[in-house]
Amino acid sequence: MIHTIAQRLTALVREGDTVARLGGDEFVMLFLDLGEDRAELLGERVLAAVRSPTMVGGERIDLTISIGAAVYDGGLETAESLLQQADVAMYEAKAVGGDAFRVHHPRMSTAAVERFQMRNDLRDAFEGGALDLHYQPLVRLSDGQVVGAEALLRWNDGARGTMPPPAFVRVAEESGLIVPIGAWVVREACRQSRIWREAGLPPLRMAVNVSVRQFVNGDILNDVIEALRESGLDSHRLEIEITEGIVLSDSARVRGVLISLAGMGVRIAVDDFGAGYSSFTSISELPIQTLKVDRCFVGRMSEIPESRAITRTIVDLGHHLHLVTIAEGVETAEQLTLLKKMRCTEAQGFLFSPAVPADEFPAVMRRLHADAAEERELV
Repeated sequence: MIHTIAQRLTALVREGDTVARLGGDEFVMLFLDLGEDRAELLGERVLAAVRSPTMVGGERIDLTISIGAAVYDGGLETAESLLQQADVAMYEAKAVGGDAFRVHHPRMSTAAVERFQMRNDLRDAFEGGALDLHYQPLVRLSDGQVVGAEALLRWNDGARGTMPPPAFVRVAEESGLIVPIGAWVVREACRQSRIWREAGLPPLRMAVNVSVRQFVNGDILNDVIEALRESGLDSHRLEIEITEGIVLSDSARVRGVLISLAGMGVRIAVDDFGAGYSSFTSISELPIQTLKVDRCFVGRMSEIPESRAITRTIVDLGHHLHLVTIAEGVETAEQLTLLKKMRCTEAQGFLFSPAVPADEFPAVMRRLHADAAEERELV
């Protein structure tokens, strides 16, 4: 797809103009003697050219593009500052839903400027090793044992503090940084699993979130193969968590990757199930082993009967399809009691433990096992 976009962009330039790939799925086009009015017309031509459907392996692919432009007016701008202005304009185009064109001007929204700055800071953080993984225990409700851990990305930024994924993942996806970051997360989580195993912890399932961009623009299958090879982790101990958007994808590539991962023994989980529009047909046709009940239902079970009914329905669906069900965001003993009555398989949340740094996880695990043993004795 990147090659297709490059061809279509190149077809629009004249002699002396330039098209170059910046990296990921970003391109820069340099036009000589082009004012703001002509830039607007050219932007529309680029949008139209990229929107034309293309066929890949017999499958129709609809492409979109977000375009930001900066026009040199004879002032003191440098090439670097013009690229930065175009970048800010591109984020303005993305802010309105993407597939749009914007020319930079000084009144660009503060949000676009902040997203541009965050993108640069995130790239520096990734390259400088400022990203980290924390781990939240997955607890089996039948006996209170910790059977796994979910690896959750954290960005330790000096100015913004420690940020969880929702604060920066969208910027990572828009910029394409999610692909190399996602590959690192898979490797690091598998490596940590090996460290725990060598330290004497029992075998645990390691759950890792994967973005749709890693399926479309990355090589998630090779990333997983390499991570398993380097760490020595058994493939059935790795669980890839996908979004409902990936489940609903009609892409033969995405489905092929999921089938290949499952064929290796890697487990597939659908994260935040119930909050989107998952098709029951897709759930039954894809190699999925786990459904994770979205925290928005779990957190309101005690107060809202409809949330309790939805949670019970998802758990019952899991039973009928022979899937593991995991309740996210469990915070109260009352929620835990309800989930046990529903026969939900596993749970995670602050009631057990927040996500903690890797070196704190063994102590959390020992505490939870001791609590479970004490509870069994009381019963």
